[in-house]
Amino acid sequence: MKDTDKTKEQLIDELVTMRQQIVELKVSEADHKHMERSLKESSEYADNIVATVREPLLVLDADLSVILANHSFYSTFQVTPEDTEGKLIYNLGNRQWDIPRLRELLEGILIKNTSFDDFEVEHRFETIGYKAMLLNARRIHQKDNRTRMILLAIEDITERRQIQERLLASERLATLGQFSGNISHELRNPLSVIDSSVYYLNTRLKNTDEKTQQHLDRIKSSVVSSTAIIESLLNLTRMEKPRLGRLNLITITADTIAASNVPSAVSIVNKFPEEEVAINADGEQLRMAFKNVIKNAVEAMDGKGTLTVTAHITADGKAELSFTDTGSGIAAENLERVFQPLFSTKARGIGFGLSIAKTIINKHGGTIEAKTEPGKGANIIIKFPLFTDKDEEV
Repeated sequence: MKDTDKTKEQLIDELVTMRQQIVELKVSEADHKHMERSLKESSEYADNIVATVREPLLVLDADLSVILANHSFYSTFQVTPEDTEGKLIYNLGNRQWDIPRLRELLEGILIKNTSFDDFEVEHRFETIGYKAMLLNARRIHQKDNRTRMILLAIEDITERRQIQERLLASERLATLGQFSGNISHELRNPLSVIDSSVYYLNTRLKNTDEKTQQHLDRIKSSVVSSTAIIESLLNLTRMEKPRLGRLNLITITADTIAASNVPSAVSIVNKFPEEEVAINADGEQLRMAFKNVIKNAVEAMDGKGTLTVTAHITADGKAELSFTDTGSGIAAENLERVFQPLFSTKARGIGFGLSIAKTIINKHGGTIEAKTEPGKGANIIIKFPLFTDKDEEV
């Protein structure tokens, strides 16, 4: 049987056996050179076996400490052997593997000789960001059947998950687009009638009592809110291709902040460079995107706090704009969902604001992401390509 025909468990079993034999062998001085050569060949053979396995692997001992890990594990999670080998799996990194259900499953493998497949884990790592993974584990044995070990294989499904999310988002937009036109027409007509009626009543009841006036104002406010939702729906599903031209990111951001009606209880801190940050963009669309980001930040702070807006050119030649609020932050499990249409954690939220911002920014060849620390607010980071002479020629 060729090496390539062996199962992954068999290959790892051979590797662990060889590594332990290297440690445990005691040889006489006379046999030293012969054994040294044999051990070197065995070690190289074992390393070659590991190199053929592309997915991250861990071998754990009976105490669930790491005996060894393969190159793919170190590369994927950007850690070193010194940070990994000999450490309890639950203590690796920032304790991202300290999951009660995972602990239960791993301990069951040793006690009951069970196994598990496709145990799904999502985690946001400090160094590599969000990862979605499937964990598979088996018990493996030494030939003497006395040493109990676990082979833990980790399948990275992050890209697959992101593709699925994008497809779902596209389906949502397609569905919304199919009926948004009809709905907007059907809703605008009665809203227009209500608005006209409120205007008429306000003109006829100029000296009405305070209670009546309060109710008229509430009706007017609700009409405005409903109209804004309709406009957001149309903006999300019928976004036109941007009319690009050279714009100063600093100017467009400052103008949007000034026109956003930010409550007086919210302090705005601008950290802008003196020099121009030129991008190729549609000013009207960017104002809409930034206004939605600002509105979302203000609402996250309940209308009071500090919003810090920073702009600069990154080391890799991108225009970066960030909005950092002092709200309660975003739950880790929602970081990848806040830009999805119809997703909102607010009691009265519809979930269009950040979706519109993402749609606009993506149409400009830019990116937008959310970062957060619980209790320390959220940070929305937007990046654009810088304006170039090639853009001017188009």
